Amino acid sequence: LPAAAAPARRRAGGAAALVGASGSTGVSTANASGVSGAILGGFEFTTATVNLTSTVNAKLGANADVSAGTNVTVSANSALNGAGVADVAAGGIVGYGDGDAYLTLNNTVGALIGSGAQVTAGQDVVVSATSDQMAASNTESVGGGGIAGADADTTAQLWHSTKVDIG
Repeated sequence: LPAAAAPARRRAGGAAALVGASGSTGVSTANASGVSGAILGGFEFTTATVNLTSTVNAKLGANADVSAGTNVTVSANSALNGAGVADVAAGGIVGYGDGDAYLTLNNTVGALIGSGAQVTAGQDVVVSATSDQMAASNTESVGGGGIAGADADTTAQLWHSTKVDIG
């Protein structure tokens, strides 16, 4: 029996388009691929794992004294982007392929004006915090043979805390 062919690569979009892209995409990626084949049995397991953690804080400390003729801005911004691609193919009389992608993004963003701080502005005082999270995944599994199985799973966990605290 011929060995199973590698899964076709689709680079049209999604997480697969980010892997191997030239230049900076601003996305942290993990790629796993595998092919297994034998006359009696082929078993292949691939796993792509992305773990990203970001903590961004902008602070005006306790008892600070700030004065400006126009605006005072305390701003914290964070964008967390992750992608995982897992492709697998296995074949034989018994063939099984399992491709898994795991993404965990943890984004903490805060803007703070401490207690007792004095802020004087000729126009506006702006305190802001923004967070963005994006997780993308492509998983594909192919099993071929007399007894064949295939499994492809993605698990994405996005955790975030975004807050503004004034005194």
